[in-house]
Amino acid sequence: MADVNVWSKKNITYNSLLPHYPITSFLRLVFTETNKYSDNLKKINSQTRVLDIGTYYLNNLLPFNDRKCKLYGTESTDDAVILSKKLAKKFKLKCKINKGVNTKINYKNNFFDFCLSISTLHYEEDLKDINKALKEMHRVLKPGGCLIVETVAPGHYFKKMSKKIKRNIYVQKDKTDIRYGNKFFFFENENQIKRIFGRYFKKIEIAKITEDYPNRKFCFFDIKCFK
Repeated sequence: MADVNVWSKKNITYNSLLPHYPITSFLRLVFTETNKYSDNLKKINSQTRVLDIGTYYLNNLLPFNDRKCKLYGTESTDDAVILSKKLAKKFKLKCKINKGVNTKINYKNNFFDFCLSISTLHYEEDLKDINKALKEMHRVLKPGGCLIVETVAPGHYFKKMSKKIKRNIYVQKDKTDIRYGNKFFFFENENQIKRIFGRYFKKIEIAKITEDYPNRKFCFFDIKCFK
């Protein structure tokens, strides 16, 4: 995994105590099916266990909190864990937060109904770690549990700021970015995602989301699949 030390107290205090809101595309993936509201909403209740990997702002847990779910989060450094706990207290979210990453989730087997990895999977440095992460997410999900992943897609400004060093592997080349010099894994297309995710999960659905702004373009693969 890319160097997690960049997520130190020095670098992550900006905006840390301001309210953030759930990612729209993420909400569509979880709470709708084929663009229509489905019966899945009825299955999300006070007994639903949800893990958010790289939770930090806790924003993606908000819709689950509204449905009284049991909330869990992980962060990659001690500093990030402390700040996430402060946010949980500030916004009165009952959430258990501990240290962990995609490839090492400190929970028992078959524990969660949902596992969220929103803009974290591309921090793995190679295919070996991608597989390790997916295997670990599969381990902690209950049979039939749902994995939601959002990761960088072609066209994203962040990928364009990075230099390709081999297939799928890029290094951040912008010296003004705190992630300068870190390696990342960027999926090439939907077929590659299906092939790799298909080793561990079924019913794989993929959407490509693009958001254009005056100075930056954001492109993501949003992935929903089941154990």
